[in-house]
Amino acid sequence: MPAHTTRRFKENWPIIRFVLVTLISIVGFYVLIHVEFVDEKLIQPYTHFVATASRAALRLFGISAGGSGTLIVSPEFSVNIKNVCNGLEVTAILFATILAFPATIKSKLIGLAIGYPVIFVVNLARVVVLFFLGFKQPQIFDTVHYFYSQAFVIIATVAVWFVWMSLFSSYGTKSNQAVSH
Repeated sequence: MPAHTTRRFKENWPIIRFVLVTLISIVGFYVLIHVEFVDEKLIQPYTHFVATASRAALRLFGISAGGSGTLIVSPEFSVNIKNVCNGLEVTAILFATILAFPATIKSKLIGLAIGYPVIFVVNLARVVVLFFLGFKQPQIFDTVHYFYSQAFVIIATVAVWFVWMSLFSSYGTKSNQAVSH
């Protein structure tokens, strides 16, 4: 390998490492959630929890929402929350990027401890708004569900990561910046 290629690789190693660790973590998560035992013992109970919290939030807003398991049912509309809609995928992406980024363990734990509830609430709001739209504006439900609400949750996840990165990571501190004059 030529010297300039080796030097460039070494200079860019933190970025390469971040991308590799993030991608490997995300792929690992997707493989893990497709293991029947994990799906049965962790993912499905979590999805039930999301549905239960969504039903409770809808009732707080005066919407008659019942159901069991992953179902949310009202006289006007009903939905079944699937794995993709439980918020775990974006949470996994947030966790992967936080864990891969150069920061102290304490900073990473703060990011995970703050990031998870924020993403949970964002996804909960997404489910509530979609449910409300389902019976008030059924003609736009599918478009909002498949395009806008997913984009909203992804943008919120990226925003949480950027806020964490700017507040708690060591990236950009004087000790990590190359001095150039």
